[in-house]
Amino acid sequence: MEEKQRGKSSRNNPVENDSTGKDALRLFVSLPLPEEVKQALLEVQQFLSPSFFKPLPKENFHLTLAFLGDTRVTYIPMLERILDETAGATPLFPCELSGLGAFPHPWEPRVVWVGIDVGSREAGILSDTLRARLQEAKVSFDTKPFRPHITIAYARKNLSRQELREAGGEFSKLLRHIGEEKHKMGLSKQTVSLDQSGYKPQHDDGGRGEPFAAFPRLQFRAEEVALVKSVLRLEGAVHTPIHIARLQEG
Repeated sequence: MEEKQRGKSSRNNPVENDSTGKDALRLFVSLPLPEEVKQALLEVQQFLSPSFFKPLPKENFHLTLAFLGDTRVTYIPMLERILDETAGATPLFPCELSGLGAFPHPWEPRVVWVGIDVGSREAGILSDTLRARLQEAKVSFDTKPFRPHITIAYARKNLSRQELREAGGEFSKLLRHIGEEKHKMGLSKQTVSLDQSGYKPQHDDGGRGEPFAAFPRLQFRAEEVALVKSVLRLEGAVHTPIHIARLQEG
């Protein structure tokens, strides 16, 4: 198979994915999340103003291990084999949600995420192993450093610079309330209730009223790795798993 040489790129591979349309799929590899974690992340979204942020649907919640981008469909059997072998050599490991943040920084919150505390080391090793296998197989992928996080919202695309600054101010205020409550209550390892801390979002919360944790330290177990197809549409990306590999039991 004749391959084109790739020039400067953030994707570490000499092979060009030059197929388009029906011959290629936009792919990434992720850790799927259990339903209770997705539900908790939906609750976190309610503290983000819909004027500034576009929340992701829960079907799109995941922890990305490697982003491949447009990839030839002929590579899929090889990718499935790489996932099976990598996952089969990786023991199941516990994870725990911890922390709320934004890229590139809280005062310019273009991407809002919830982090992983327990399990971040294991997820990093899994990502490194997977990326090494992809590089050996000459499969292109994004080489930006792995930062374990779960994206829950994006800043709305039509925001002006002033509106983005306002979004950053509101988001930073939210983070300050979380930090103050944690410090006051000594709950660095516990759930922090924003309602109990006195924080009120600047939008209608639907009259929920019940106490709610801004970032519940939910524990779950990483059990699978998924190869996911991502289709970009006007209303947002649609993610569909096309192969699931189980991590090693015991």
